[in-house]
Amino acid sequence: VGDNMSYDGATLKQDIAKYGTYTYADFAGYITYQQYVAFNGDYLRISVEKGYLTFDEILALIETYL
Repeated sequence: VGDNMSYDGATLKQDIAKYGTYTYADFAGYITYQQYVAFNGDYLRISVEKGYLTFDEILALIETYL
């Protein structure tokens, strides 16, 4: 997401091709499907793979805010 709160679609496609995405199955034991969709759970894998977050940090955030 850039300064204007938008994303570059071409870069997103490249990142998905390189890193893949999560599925709801990765989060099924922690949140509902509706929560997964609301927070764009698919794309969190890109942040993890780029080193911005770890999966454990995501789980800690889930625990904090549920």
